[in-house]
Amino acid sequence: MAKDRADWTEQQPKLNPAQLVFLDETGTTTNMVRRFGRGPRGDRVVGAVPHGHWQISTFVAGLRQDGLIAPLVLQGAMDGEAFLAYVQQFLAPASGPAMWWSWTISPPTRSPA
Repeated sequence: MAKDRADWTEQQPKLNPAQLVFLDETGTTTNMVRRFGRGPRGDRVVGAVPHGHWQISTFVAGLRQDGLIAPLVLQGAMDGEAFLAYVQQFLAPASGPAMWWSWTISPPTRSPA
């Protein structure tokens, strides 16, 4: 791993920024609600919160020098199968030939495939 990092650092100045694609993934759940609110002193703050229907949404996209490519919102968490499908069906066709992709692979998206 250390050798790979050293090789990557050494090669960076030789890369064309127009050919780089950085992947980023983020997610949210419906149970991520505020527990506190602001209101007039002495008045109760009331808000709606979905109860018992917790869902996860994942957003992933490629960031290039000229903007975002291949944005995708996925219902549920990203796993290895979903990540491979994203790369094959969205990212590869949108990025074009001779692109360098860089991403941080979280444990759930690791796949032997």
